[in-house]
Amino acid sequence: MVRVRDSLFACLAPRDDSEKALRRADKAQTTYKLNLLRSIFMERFASAVHGTDSPWQNTDMLEADNPEWQRSLKVSGSVGGRRLPFNRVDRIMCCPEDVQPCFRCKKTKDELCGDCQIPLCWGCETAFIFSPHVIPMGHCDDNIWGYSTNLIAKYKVRWLEAAIVTPVWTSVMVFYVEGDGGHLFDEQLNEQRWRTSVRGSCVSYMMPWDDIVRELLKNCEDKELHDLPRRGAALKYLMRVHLNVAGHDMEKHVKGLRVRPFVLLKLLAVLIDSNHEAFQGKGSALDLNARMKSLVQQECPETEEHVPEEQRLGAIPAAHARSRGAL
Repeated sequence: MVRVRDSLFACLAPRDDSEKALRRADKAQTTYKLNLLRSIFMERFASAVHGTDSPWQNTDMLEADNPEWQRSLKVSGSVGGRRLPFNRVDRIMCCPEDVQPCFRCKKTKDELCGDCQIPLCWGCETAFIFSPHVIPMGHCDDNIWGYSTNLIAKYKVRWLEAAIVTPVWTSVMVFYVEGDGGHLFDEQLNEQRWRTSVRGSCVSYMMPWDDIVRELLKNCEDKELHDLPRRGAALKYLMRVHLNVAGHDMEKHVKGLRVRPFVLLKLLAVLIDSNHEAFQGKGSALDLNARMKSLVQQECPETEEHVPEEQRLGAIPAAHARSRGAL
């Protein structure tokens, strides 16, 4: 941990009055702004004025009063006996989880000053203290990812539901399993609880990235949204399952094969509201949500309107139901 005054402020004040020292301090002030300032990030990556079409334009996470990824930094005082040439408060982008505020800043909601302590890796320490430069992996160089939607945890989104609304497919896995140790179809997305050991084989394949990028661009240019949500003709190839345990068809017991239409609509709404590339320039959010509702109703009709959302089981997509006999 290092003090903010000895790290982020280290090069902001010129060491002397020489031209070299003044140039170095001027460069340090420029890179400090590029590495930290919220206003610079918003202008570069979340401004409709500059035509960035960024998902950050539609999130409350970067609102000025949201402290989740931001702090107000008091830039004042002295550095190494040299007085800083300014006294101001900067709204900066950061990950405040491991910040140790000083006794004064502990009393505030989201303020930092030169006496607070922060963790810095070697690369960031070099960029602020020894050789001022823009940090390639810094938050303000378009490296903030935010959080996944809370819908995944709230509704225990199933693999097949996520696959249906995914704009471009990037992976494939084929596996064969022997034994009766159960199944993993009811595992929650991103919630693996333990390692799994099976007898059988699992094979993954290198994906054709040229085709993947081409498909993504195609989906971004497709005004009619032919591939979103995934239609039955494509869906039956994304997931093929045949379960036969002791001569009994187990499909009716596996929730992971069932799709809940209301979950699809909520996930698609997240993509639309975040201005995902696949939906950009294809209509207003209201129009797009209406089109998605119509398409989902065609592919996966809702049959449980009378059941509370949390209790709905969903149904096996028609494409899977028709293809079962061919497996």
